Amino acid sequence: MGIPAACTLRKDRMDRCPLKEEKELKKEGRGAMDYKLTDAGILLLKWFDSKEVNIGSNHYSANPTKLVQRWDKVKKKFVPVPVPALITTYNKGMGGVDRCDQLMSFYR
Repeated sequence: MGIPAACTLRKDRMDRCPLKEEKELKKEGRGAMDYKLTDAGILLLKWFDSKEVNIGSNHYSANPTKLVQRWDKVKKKFVPVPVPALITTYNKGMGGVDRCDQLMSFYR
């Protein structure tokens, strides 16, 4: 079955995948996303927050989306932004990885 994984990807690693460009996502506004699912079950997702985020997974899904509060510099208030489930799961797991890296650095 394999190990469930999710990772961020550099833009140049997704050139052959026909996803929307950053300009198109920016036009749609914060929370815009585009994704493709391969026959092998690999999901590639582009999501626009304040910048484009490229992420891939072999286990997690883009749906359902969840609303989170983000600060808008122009409006000077918090606005609701839809976030795909894959991004939420990735962020949740990265907290532990960052902490692990920090603790390992104490012993090097």
